[in-house]
Amino acid sequence: MHQENGKRAKSKSVVNDDTKSTTTEEIVPVKKTSNATKISNIGFRSMTNLALENMGLDTKMEGPTWTSKWESIAATLSFVTCSGNFWFFPFLCGYYGGWFPYQFTLCFIFIGVPLIYMETALGQYASASPLSVFSRMAPAMAGLSAGMCFIMVFRTISLSVWAIYNLTITAHATRSFWNEPEWENCPNSKLGDYCVNYKLAKECTWAQPGSSEQCDRYQDVLIATRGFQQRKSPFMSFVHGLMYAKDLSANDWEPPSYTSITCAVALWITVGIVSIGGSKVLGRTGIVSLVLLLIGSLMLISFGISFGESGVVVTSFFYPSEAFDDKWMWVWSWTDAAAHALRALNVGCGGIQKFASLNNFHNKIHKDVLIVSSISYLFYLCTGILSFMFMAVIGKEYYPDLDVSERIKLYATPVLIESVISEKLTQCKLGVFWVFLFWVTLAACSIQGISGYIWVMSSMIVERLNGSRRKYGKPLTSWHKRAIILTIMSITGLISSLPFLGNGGINLMSNIETHASYGTIFIAFVEIITVSYLYGFKRFSVNIRAMIGGRGPPNVFWWLNWLVISPLLLIVTFGCIVATFGQQKAFNDSSIITCIIGYFLLIMPFVLVVFYFLREEYDRRRNMEPFVVMIRATGDWGPMNPENRRKAVKYERQLRVRY
Repeated sequence: MHQENGKRAKSKSVVNDDTKSTTTEEIVPVKKTSNATKISNIGFRSMTNLALENMGLDTKMEGPTWTSKWESIAATLSFVTCSGNFWFFPFLCGYYGGWFPYQFTLCFIFIGVPLIYMETALGQYASASPLSVFSRMAPAMAGLSAGMCFIMVFRTISLSVWAIYNLTITAHATRSFWNEPEWENCPNSKLGDYCVNYKLAKECTWAQPGSSEQCDRYQDVLIATRGFQQRKSPFMSFVHGLMYAKDLSANDWEPPSYTSITCAVALWITVGIVSIGGSKVLGRTGIVSLVLLLIGSLMLISFGISFGESGVVVTSFFYPSEAFDDKWMWVWSWTDAAAHALRALNVGCGGIQKFASLNNFHNKIHKDVLIVSSISYLFYLCTGILSFMFMAVIGKEYYPDLDVSERIKLYATPVLIESVISEKLTQCKLGVFWVFLFWVTLAACSIQGISGYIWVMSSMIVERLNGSRRKYGKPLTSWHKRAIILTIMSITGLISSLPFLGNGGINLMSNIETHASYGTIFIAFVEIITVSYLYGFKRFSVNIRAMIGGRGPPNVFWWLNWLVISPLLLIVTFGCIVATFGQQKAFNDSSIITCIIGYFLLIMPFVLVVFYFLREEYDRRRNMEPFVVMIRATGDWGPMNPENRRKAVKYERQLRVRY
């Protein structure tokens, strides 16, 4: 009897202690549903389990998912650099001139770096994707995750089209090991193709008319391109015929080739296999992609230096040109610099948050951000400089009298930059091998980028399904259910990319990539306002300090950028884009289809944010709740690990930032 009474007293005291340790701030209200159970108080551990089950994760999960810190950095860095964006940087540098690298640098420091630090901190602190982060941090801004996912869908489709073309040219390069390359000579096409085979210069420049059909065509093309018409090499002409047409509705449009369709199927099968492996596979494939990218970059830099004129090219890259004739060019150059700063670090789409959510809770994020940002910035600068080297040397063969900067502008387009590099590689010893390695590297990096996008979106879909169905205790964590989701996404991606594989589709894809970046500017602005003003800069700084310990990063820099500089630059940039959208000339494409898609990508992020806000407002009014619940963090916001959550709450109370 005495033992039983002792046990009862002990158990009663334990219950009382636990009850005392749980205040009203830690109680999560449970809506009454048919399957809901009556729970008076929910402690830290039960709140954590509830949130994890909503996300489709194992409630016993503790610690990081990445096997090491360097695997996390490699996966994030591959997601940033392998998203198919780096060829747009040399194009913009060539289009706007020597001012653009400086504009890009300023936007990179004051917009891109603060955003990647914020998203890394959000993901690591909450151990969740944007879907769970913003719906818990500020329910009124739950539409941010929808806007991010919307942008990510179009980026994925655009990148998949580029990847399919990379695989298609890789297949042609593979056949050139035993057959004559298709780009050995100019194709027998119409005169408007402007293909000039530089190998015939000595033989045909001073040949008599009628001496040979080949020389006659060579001389006719030279006469037709005496102005500033773009003369194409055989490889450029081959790629141009494979990808481009004057218009999607032109009579010369052709359906995709069997090679392109086969490459598309192979691409999405590979993406599905990599994505289904999750972080374990993405971390390792990311390392492989980075190694290939490093080898390819070193190879191109060594070739570029051997061509000569390196000093002149570097000067042309960094030397500010004369003032723009059209004053609107200043506005467009700044808007493109801001958009590309976000695109260079792949922020504003939610991917960085998801990758950071797998970090150790106490990981020193400022070191990771410094490494990723520095390497990305140097990578983009090297890409721009080596592209200028190749464009300058190929331009010298066709326009020897032109200045270096004028030669570069003639070939400064994303696709032609790849073609220019390939053309010069064909002239080197073992040229077929170098061309094959170049396009294999591009294809592998594109597959890595697409797999990262698909993995992030699939995790958000799983969170949404589990949260809407309220299957507590039965999350969609089983392998075959996730495989079904990824299979559906891969098939949808394949179907979506096929219409753009005919010649002319790459024009539209280039515009989709650019306009999606413009939409990201609005998402980035709302994200900064949500974290810095609605949630509170001071509270977020305390969360970071509780996460990484000590005083954290230099607070003045983040305070100035998150509260003043970054939001101001972003809203002014977005306003300029909206005001001058009809006059934007970066791609010189004013077709009806392009305008419709451009306005759609620009407006839809705003529409999604407003729609979710109105939906939350309707629920608030129906439940007769005060407006403050729309902008206050919910009870299950915070670290997923119970012990980390307890410490974070304690830190917030001590510094009086928890309401």
